[in-house]
Amino acid sequence: MSSKWFIPMSLGVFALIVGGPWLYLSITQERSGRTTTGRSADILRDPAFVGLAERTPPKPVSEPEAQASGKTPKEIKPLALDSVTDQRALPTDPQFAIRNPKSFAPPTARQVAALVADRLDEASVKLRTDLDKSSVTQFVRGASAAQEGKLDDALARFDQAIQRDPENISAHAARASILVAQGRFAEAADAWAEVVRRSPKDAASRYNLAVVLFRLGRNHEAATQLREVIAIDPDHAPAHYNLASLAQREGRLREARDAWESFTRLRPEVASAWFNLGVAYIDLDQPVEAVACFSVLVQLTPDDADAHLNLGIASAMSGQFDAALAALQRADALAPCDETITRYLVALHDLVADHGGPKAAQHRQLAVMLQEQVENTWESP
Repeated sequence: MSSKWFIPMSLGVFALIVGGPWLYLSITQERSGRTTTGRSADILRDPAFVGLAERTPPKPVSEPEAQASGKTPKEIKPLALDSVTDQRALPTDPQFAIRNPKSFAPPTARQVAALVADRLDEASVKLRTDLDKSSVTQFVRGASAAQEGKLDDALARFDQAIQRDPENISAHAARASILVAQGRFAEAADAWAEVVRRSPKDAASRYNLAVVLFRLGRNHEAATQLREVIAIDPDHAPAHYNLASLAQREGRLREARDAWESFTRLRPEVASAWFNLGVAYIDLDQPVEAVACFSVLVQLTPDDADAHLNLGIASAMSGQFDAALAALQRADALAPCDETITRYLVALHDLVADHGGPKAAQHRQLAVMLQEQVENTWESP
């Protein structure tokens, strides 16, 4: 199609689209004005137009028409507008009730504003009521009660929060913490188990469950949970510490050693971890590694007699007699007249004397003297 015909044809189509419906409505409106008697009768008998019939009083019958029909004309009074009882099409809101359609005026802006304000106020009251009963509100009130030391009230609030929203993990965890604070460990174990069930990848919840199980004496279950915590979070230092303690207590020395090594890498400033790792090395017959641990320990706690004592024992086991003697003498200076330290000094002097050397006799003499001190001080009746 040539471009010069495109604009005229577009205007023609537009005129057809707009003018066609308008022409059709004009024709149908003229036809609808030419009503017949039969058509009017049909409309008046239609129930949907009862209201219209009541509001449109019929014309008085003329005398010739009455005589032709054989009926006496009667005077028909038009219905008063106030007597209309058909209210089906009228709004039910009293602020918009129509008393007289001819004199109806739309509501003012003030009336509309008042209606909207009423509706908003009702919605606000409902919102405040719903919010007051919500799980979040109960949780916040429970936390506030817990901070004030009102544990029973806090527990009740957390129970309500869970009742309104069973998926509220924070409410479950807070409830478990309150049970622990109340010393109700069996219930707390169940509560923490529920938290773990709902959030299996939460390392903190598993750790808390392990602690409660340990307090209940369920060490095997506690160790299982601690291993799960470490699998989720390899840098969870408290889990390594407690797993090492449990394993060392129950004789699982290699697991204890591995856990202590992991913990000391994460928290090298904790002296007790180095102490226990050194003991684990001694129990596993690894005295050189034990010497390294106790050397770190005496640097962290230079005034701890036990640290120097263990360093002396580990040094002696590894054949470092001079270092062992120096460590034991330092321990004896920090804790004089300590029976355990004195007995180890006796054993060390005898050991050095047995290995010979230029000072063997001197060591033997010191061993005899210290043994007499032990007998006179701690073995005499």
